[in-house]
Amino acid sequence: MPIRLDLQKILEVAQNELAGLTESPDQRTYLIDRALVAFDRHFEPLDVPGPDVVIDPALRAMIPGLVGALYDQWLVDETARRTKEAGK
Repeated sequence: MPIRLDLQKILEVAQNELAGLTESPDQRTYLIDRALVAFDRHFEPLDVPGPDVVIDPALRAMIPGLVGALYDQWLVDETARRTKEAGK
């Protein structure tokens, strides 16, 4: 069954997510929470190889560390970029 992409719906979702992110007092936690929701909604129902009782919780447990590390690295890179620009 093909997936029908509705551009207007995609843009609305993206706008809502960006608004939630920018309005959040803790963007790192917001991103982690949204990644966990996406996992629960879209990935967990899939049947992946291996025992679901072991695989699903293990994959879900990796999300906070992965998303947190990506955010932290972005923050370090962005801070370095801004510092470099300010020094010019």
